[in-house]
Amino acid sequence: MPETYGVYAVSDGHLTPLDPLPVRIPDARVSISSPVSKPAPAPLASGNLQFAVYHRELATNVPESASVRIVAKVMQATTFVNGKPKAAAVDDTWAVRGGSIDFRIAPVAANKEMVLIRPADPAFTLSPGRYVLVFRNQAYDFSVAGTITDTAQCLERSDLQDRSVYSECRELPGAA
Repeated sequence: MPETYGVYAVSDGHLTPLDPLPVRIPDARVSISSPVSKPAPAPLASGNLQFAVYHRELATNVPESASVRIVAKVMQATTFVNGKPKAAAVDDTWAVRGGSIDFRIAPVAANKEMVLIRPADPAFTLSPGRYVLVFRNQAYDFSVAGTITDTAQCLERSDLQDRSVYSECRELPGAA
């Protein structure tokens, strides 16, 4: 159990404090957030996670929901020069994906200022990659160690004249 207020990932019996992601997270119906340049945090060893939140306000006001969303790495940007596409690698740019994985909130009987957030299925495991826990309209950044195998963790950007368009990678870099 945490001794100080904060948001923690609980993995293999260890508490890891989570930092807020410094961007506004759009509603889950919005497919892509604004770009995130903050590097990914040190990865947690396992994707079999739950979260502990310890905050004074939880004693009187517990939110009804929490969710986890994918933070995908933008791997490539395509620009158009004289009508011809030109692709280039992108460094340290991420975006929060639309959609979410709903988690359940349970009180901690021993402390009314604390809740546990966990998946409905105890066997649920997040695949390797970067994610955010969305709790009380704030996103808390974390990543899961391992080789990325899910194309949802990878984005490509096309820079058009008046906007940028994002799409999921057709295949992961290096998988060809």
